[in-house]
Amino acid sequence: MKAGLRYKRTTHEVAITGYVDADFAGNVDTRKSLTGYVFTFFGIAISWKANQQSVVALSTTEVEYMALAEGSNLAKKNGK
Repeated sequence: MKAGLRYKRTTHEVAITGYVDADFAGNVDTRKSLTGYVFTFFGIAISWKANQQSVVALSTTEVEYMALAEGSNLAKKNGK
């Protein structure tokens, strides 16, 4: 499951797109998942990060939701 955010300013044709993804229980020792996101500006990566989630998710839906929430929060912070 992939999720994305898209912001398009109508006056200047600026397109910023964000993508997030996560793997469920990718760390076999701790069962924690890896979250990653990237934001692009006209197809060029301008911001990205991958890190281990701080909690253990119980389902793939939960881990994807946490990844989307993290990416959304970053977009909101950088949009100010």
